[in-house]
Amino acid sequence: MEHLRSCHCCGLIQRVPEEVRAVCVRCCTSFDSWRARLGGNRAAAAWALAALALYVPAVSLPFLRIQRLGHASESNIVAGVRTLYAEGHLLVATVVLLFSLVLPVVKLGALLLLSQRTWRLPERYRALTYRLVEHLGRWGMLDVLLVAVMVAFVKLGGLLEFSAGMGLVAFTTFVLLSLAASAAFDPYSLWDEGILVASGAGAPSGPAPATSAPLAASLPRAQAAPPSRGARWWWLLPLLALLAAGGLIANSLSQRGRLITISFRDGHGLVAGDLLRYRGIECGVVEQARLAEDLAGVEFDVRLTPAAEGLAREGARFWIVRPQLDLSGAAGLDTVIGPRYLTLLPPADSAPPATRFAGLEHPPLPDLEQPGGIEVVLQSSQGNGLRGGEGVYYRDVRIGGVLSSTLAGDGSAIETRIYIRPQYRHLIRAQAVFFNASGVHLRGSLTGFNLHVGTLETLLRGGIGLALPPEPGPPVAAGHRFRLHPHPDPEWLDWQPAVTGGSLAAPSVRPVLLPALLRWTHDGFFRNSPRERRGWVLVDGSHCSGPRDLLTVPAGALGGTASLAIADATLELTLQDDVPGEGPLVARPLPESLREKLERENSRPIVPPARRAETPEDLFLMAGGDVEPTFVAAVRCTSLPEGWAIDRVLPIPPTLHGAAAVAARDGALLGRLLVSEQETWIWFGSPP
Repeated sequence: MEHLRSCHCCGLIQRVPEEVRAVCVRCCTSFDSWRARLGGNRAAAAWALAALALYVPAVSLPFLRIQRLGHASESNIVAGVRTLYAEGHLLVATVVLLFSLVLPVVKLGALLLLSQRTWRLPERYRALTYRLVEHLGRWGMLDVLLVAVMVAFVKLGGLLEFSAGMGLVAFTTFVLLSLAASAAFDPYSLWDEGILVASGAGAPSGPAPATSAPLAASLPRAQAAPPSRGARWWWLLPLLALLAAGGLIANSLSQRGRLITISFRDGHGLVAGDLLRYRGIECGVVEQARLAEDLAGVEFDVRLTPAAEGLAREGARFWIVRPQLDLSGAAGLDTVIGPRYLTLLPPADSAPPATRFAGLEHPPLPDLEQPGGIEVVLQSSQGNGLRGGEGVYYRDVRIGGVLSSTLAGDGSAIETRIYIRPQYRHLIRAQAVFFNASGVHLRGSLTGFNLHVGTLETLLRGGIGLALPPEPGPPVAAGHRFRLHPHPDPEWLDWQPAVTGGSLAAPSVRPVLLPALLRWTHDGFFRNSPRERRGWVLVDGSHCSGPRDLLTVPAGALGGTASLAIADATLELTLQDDVPGEGPLVARPLPESLREKLERENSRPIVPPARRAETPEDLFLMAGGDVEPTFVAAVRCTSLPEGWAIDRVLPIPPTLHGAAAVAARDGALLGRLLVSEQETWIWFGSPP
């Protein structure tokens, strides 16, 4: 049986045999479909599916990174539309949302619906759907948006620094696949029983023209063409696109580091998009800046780079770099025309990771970067303009710095606290003299005059000098008080004693402390995460005592996942464990194997006598193993109802959580060290 068909290319009416692949005798165009040998609209369906698979990474991954004068911003298309709405550009945001995000997906979905044959629409709705596709093709702005991005790269390259993100790669591929799907779609495959329900440009619409039988017999007969195989490999395109989309999303997630929160009293102009730098290298970016819940400060959410996650540990100190100018010089000048940025001073590598930090309002004293020094107090009748951060010098070499200068408790004198670096700690002797090294000192008499000029820093900013007599005396303990002289005597500058190194000796009787490691799995909102906490437990007979948060199951832990390792023995913890007492210290029986081992090595664990101190005094923080004792001066402690709070400026490593506080003068056990994100203190209470 033959049908009369009109060639959609040249318009010639011909007789087309049924169930035979035929081509026009004039232009050799296929009557089935000009893409029939490629499987009809299967190719269009494959291109459309591949484009839809890349749509999510194209609009959600970082699109462009723009940097101007050091200020960087990175966003995706969805975030850009959200920003336009937030800034009040409702019309522009709606246009971009509809014509760049919504309509392209609707068009691809319609093409996919028309290209498949399983659930074919009725002829009327099929035609309406195709006309919708035709109109959406005119209004879609994907290619226009891509061209605009390329123009921005070319025209603004001298003013701004552009870098493409993975979202731009996915978006470009999405645009190309969308164009390929539109080009591959053959509207003539919508013929059904010789009726054209939707036509393309240049092709006649409606049924084939009616002709009489004699005229139909005189019409040319279409030429038969060899049958073609359907190209099934087209369906590999959506699979490859899906794998590519998954790879892009996985790669983007792997490049996202940990999110930390840093709180400050003042933001100093720091905004989202500013950087976190360490040693001049970018280590993170500020994602969000907001007021604190109590409106007493500001908080910044900072996304670290994966390589810099090790910097965000307990004890890390963050501050905002901004322009600062005084008599000693200028700092942060690169932020005068450029943006502010964050920097930090990392703690020891053994400190555990943390996510919340309290930022410093001013850069920390550089001398505190070297823990283990000694702190002493200088008394004077006048302040002489001394401020925190000024240096302490011995023979014009900086050996420490001024921590603070305040009035004494009764207002009768000025107390200046200074910190001496550990390598110069042996210079602080009982007969040492300190003097104000600021400015120029001129002293004259009938026989002559003496002029003393210190370093340029002391001349401009001020500082404190140290002199040692020929017999300097023994080393002093931390917190020792000296007189601060207003100016040096000439003979002090001529002293040249030979001083050997030395330090304050810790008490000889040391308690037995063992390292403890608590591990558990935290029950998170979206996913569970392994966590751990380290500290020390004090051994007393057959029991050990330590911080409650180290010896009990933490809040939010999954049942059966908490384990406690004390030295080389491991205990499984449960919520039903009977831990008496409500204070921050608890006691637990020692594991049998560990108790027998201690009995073999020590006939009896040494526990120093305990006593209660009424006022702060010098002490040592002692841990087990090869950990050196850490000295804490009395002036760094503040009395609390149940202990002493330690000044946060003092670099106490979080790994000393649970260490014993031993008095410096008699070796008595004063209490236990407890370290948290908010404060560090000595607890006087005893475990139950």
